[in-house]
Amino acid sequence: MPACGTVSVWFPLSVPMEGINRIQLLSGRMFEKHPQGGGVEVLVDKSYFKANRLSFNDTVDMVAEGRKVSLTVTGTGTGPEFIYAMKDASTLLPDPETFGLIMMPLNQAQQVLNLPGQINQVVIKLSPGADEEKTAEQVRALLDPYGNLSSYPLKKQLSHAVLQGELDGLRAVSTFMPVIFLGIAAAIQMVMLGRMIAGQRLQIGIMKALGYNSRQIMTYYTAYSLSSSLLGALLGTIMGIGLSSAISGMYADFFNLPRAIGGVNTAAVINGLLLSLSVGAAAGIAASRKVVSFNPAESMRPALGGNPEPPQCSSGAPGIGDHRGWRPEGSHGGGE
Repeated sequence: MPACGTVSVWFPLSVPMEGINRIQLLSGRMFEKHPQGGGVEVLVDKSYFKANRLSFNDTVDMVAEGRKVSLTVTGTGTGPEFIYAMKDASTLLPDPETFGLIMMPLNQAQQVLNLPGQINQVVIKLSPGADEEKTAEQVRALLDPYGNLSSYPLKKQLSHAVLQGELDGLRAVSTFMPVIFLGIAAAIQMVMLGRMIAGQRLQIGIMKALGYNSRQIMTYYTAYSLSSSLLGALLGTIMGIGLSSAISGMYADFFNLPRAIGGVNTAAVINGLLLSLSVGAAAGIAASRKVVSFNPAESMRPALGGNPEPPQCSSGAPGIGDHRGWRPEGSHGGGE
């Protein structure tokens, strides 16, 4: 049965199977240039296929040259020019239910649109170092007699511009987000180690009295920070590898990509481990450097309420040089 909805179709009249801008078959089968049963066979993009609940061999009706033409859907496909299906530059978000992409053989497109022997698009790939502006001027001069409407470089192509903007945003996020999280982690490690060292002041004094130097004690406490950093880096790596396939699958669906990008980026894993360990080591050293100023004798004297000095007596109490004696309450002594 025909699919419901109004479809605005961009016709790539030249549908290459190889080379520049070639079609990638996603599901079903490729269309035939001359189908045995007649008619016109086409591929549609997968987003339009899902949004309109189409099945293979369903028909999509199109109005061309004032007449209705039935197109038989044989499969879904995509191409590098149509990874983000937008009607025009004023469209912010794709609407796959009312706008889709239809790919068909060149001979069938020419017959349906009554444009025999004609094409409507030329895609040119430049060699590295080629003058883009000069080449574009030469191409425009050649095509002007045939009704050249517009030309644009790759950076202004809609799908490429949207995808490149998304990649630039991800690159920026991947730069400042680790800095924020590692900075917070370093601050937490410094606070925790600082409290640990303050609470173990007596033990540090004993260790110094037994002959351990400050470097050895700092290394001992820095190992706490390094171990937590290593554990966090390993957990982050495992979770990142697990989530990467899910996130790439979401991007593949949103941008109409032929497949999700998988695999493990070894360089990113190694750099992440080194960065985490470096931040952990820096936090550990910064928090434990106060050990250098500890004196064994003073460290082994427990602090009383944060004040190592004994409490002072109130006014009139005996002090140094006071010859009056003190005795417990209830005791009896001789008279003065």
